[in-house]
Amino acid sequence: MIYQLGIVLILISTSFIFPALAAFALNLEKKYAITFLELFFLCLIPAAIIVKKFKERELKAGQLFSFIVISWFLFFFLGSLPYKFILNISMIDAFFQSVSSLTTTGMRVIDYDIPKIMLLYEAYLQWVGGLSIIIMFLTLISPYPSFTRLHLLLELRRTFETGLVIQSRGILFTYIYLTFIMIVLLYIIERDLFVSLYYSFTTLSTGGFSYDFESLSIYSKIVLGIFAIIASINFFILYKTIFKRDLSLIKDVEFRGIILLIIILFIFLYKVEGIEFTKSILQSIFIITTAGFTIIDINHMSPSALFLILLLAIIGGGYGSTAGGIKVFRIYSFFKILLWYLERITEERKISVLKISSRKVESEEALLLVIFITLYSLTLISGVVLLTLLGRDMDIAFIMTVSAQTTLGIQIVNDLSDVEKLILCFYMFAGRIEVMPLFIFLRYVLRLHRR
Repeated sequence: MIYQLGIVLILISTSFIFPALAAFALNLEKKYAITFLELFFLCLIPAAIIVKKFKERELKAGQLFSFIVISWFLFFFLGSLPYKFILNISMIDAFFQSVSSLTTTGMRVIDYDIPKIMLLYEAYLQWVGGLSIIIMFLTLISPYPSFTRLHLLLELRRTFETGLVIQSRGILFTYIYLTFIMIVLLYIIERDLFVSLYYSFTTLSTGGFSYDFESLSIYSKIVLGIFAIIASINFFILYKTIFKRDLSLIKDVEFRGIILLIIILFIFLYKVEGIEFTKSILQSIFIITTAGFTIIDINHMSPSALFLILLLAIIGGGYGSTAGGIKVFRIYSFFKILLWYLERITEERKISVLKISSRKVESEEALLLVIFITLYSLTLISGVVLLTLLGRDMDIAFIMTVSAQTTLGIQIVNDLSDVEKLILCFYMFAGRIEVMPLFIFLRYVLRLHRR
């Protein structure tokens, strides 16, 4: 595992070199570039020593998930250092911002009134975090037999054409390609390279950091809405659609589900809440995709509208995308499983086969999905209980927990205690890695402790 952590350190170091170079290229606060360069070498030098000294070894299943959790926490800690050294804020606040950035959540405990180089840094962290989660779940989980069935259940309608390496390259290229296209479009509209970079990073990652959002033109916000939808689609399907002219996206159950949820929320906001047409449809997109940009004042919405927003955020976007939530295809599969089970117990003589998207599903596979949704729900409930015990009203605790675990990023209070910040960090992380790896890691650690 040490060798793999060395590779991770090398990847982390790139997050420091980018803002250092951007400081000179965009003529931002150049004095802070030195800090980023120091952090770059702080990561790169030990990483090079580790990679040279240790040999690569295949990780077993338990080690794999330990590696995933440790890697993220290493990134959280190192990613918090620029906040600490440049902004001179508390370590807990710095850690919170790092977690919020890398998990693409977008919750904040500091104002946007910070150096522009830091704004670009945290936007870039969101972009890196979005890419990391896509690659991790589409390439790291599937090779291990004990988790292959779980992976297949989440990806029943997908048939990967090539090996994992080529697959990850295709996803990486798609992510970068879409980012480049978005930067160009925003620059044409806004004529500001900083804004173009910033919102391309935060939109493709469905991150939600939104510096000076109100000053964006309506055309830029429409571009953000379009690319937020794109980012909520499985990136391998995007790769096939864009580069292989595959039209399976149009027939994809999950894509249709995302569009349907956007329409439902739009109709509610426009017809029931009486919100302007354009604002209603854009806000609906930013909620369903968990991008989290806010065009409407959440604090002044009716309880029914707020409940619907949070419910749809829990459902989230597509699997293998940067969106958060349980994911549309899992919800679709869950109801298919429920209907199949009810059919079995009510029609005893009928021998039924469970099929999802025309593929036969074994009962164990179905059970794994039910377990996942149960764990996700219990984790969410525990967050509400914890925050309530700390003195928050239950409705506020519910909004905060959903916002963190779904990586939606809506935050309606600013007076968070240090304990609440750490709790929300946990739920941002749990939601971003989709709960299951965290429970597997905890079980693995407990088993090692008993030996």
